[in-house]
Amino acid sequence: MTMPPVSLAPTLRREPQPALVTLACYLLAGVATLRLVAAIAAFFAVPEFAWLYSQQYGDDQRGQLAAVGIVGLGFSSLLVAGVFLVLALLDGVGKNWARVLTWITGVCTVIGTVIVLAVDMAGGIAWYRQLTVTIAWVTVAFAIGALVLLALPPSHRYYRPLRHIPPPVWPPTVWLPPPPGYQPPSGYGPWYGSPPTQQPGPGWPGTAPPPMSPPGTDVRPPDNGMA
Repeated sequence: MTMPPVSLAPTLRREPQPALVTLACYLLAGVATLRLVAAIAAFFAVPEFAWLYSQQYGDDQRGQLAAVGIVGLGFSSLLVAGVFLVLALLDGVGKNWARVLTWITGVCTVIGTVIVLAVDMAGGIAWYRQLTVTIAWVTVAFAIGALVLLALPPSHRYYRPLRHIPPPVWPPTVWLPPPPGYQPPSGYGPWYGSPPTQQPGPGWPGTAPPPMSPPGTDVRPPDNGMA
């Protein structure tokens, strides 16, 4: 009788995360943090923008429009922060489609940030302009750095499809029957190779104790054959 070879299901294994991918994820998380700071600054500057444009154009309606625009800019920064944070998490676990989406989002972010720097939307409020310019340049640096790191060969190998690791296969086990007329030795079961069996002796659980001589009874020593 021959048992078939035993094998396990194939397992999937990914390359260990390289340091370049880890650094790229940190840079993407840094971009998300910068956009969050930009959103908070925009919401904080809404009253100042409304008052500045109302005084500059002598029309409260222009001030309200400016306030709405800054609020929209703040919510846009929050959205970008959330997108970059999610991409950083997905890139860290090796999702190749997330890496492609990171390249697209990163390029759009860099282009949009450069346009904002050229338009100078924060003119008139010194602290907001200085903070916005600083955040914009750091965002551009972090985004470009992350995109370059994700495009390097070690990162590319990390995002390749998972490899199938073949499981070990044990050779078949052959059980040979005993020859005709074979009788197992005394103490063995009816099957060849089974462990020996022992009969319970005195003192075993479920058996009677050995006989004992009553107190005061002389026990004759064994006869050694000498007179």
